[in-house]
Amino acid sequence: MGSDSQANRDPLAELPDELRQQVHEWLDLEKEPVVAALRADLTLSGEFADNWLVITPQKLLVLNGSETQTIALAEVDDLQVEAYVGNSY
Repeated sequence: MGSDSQANRDPLAELPDELRQQVHEWLDLEKEPVVAALRADLTLSGEFADNWLVITPQKLLVLNGSETQTIALAEVDDLQVEAYVGNSY
């Protein structure tokens, strides 16, 4: 179980300012709250690059600073986390 401070933490707090601004442009946070924001090191095509994944109840945003991709969660069939040395898994 998480602590109360974790439960009340803003999921966007760790995003760089420019990416946080992109999220505010792409989402109506009153209607579609962010439930998680995670740093990633792979693009959707499997190439190494810094990205952020922003998850709402309806969609996944992939932000890299120059573009934003959005994927409806209803279209996602499978997600996987691979355990590798150094990925903190």
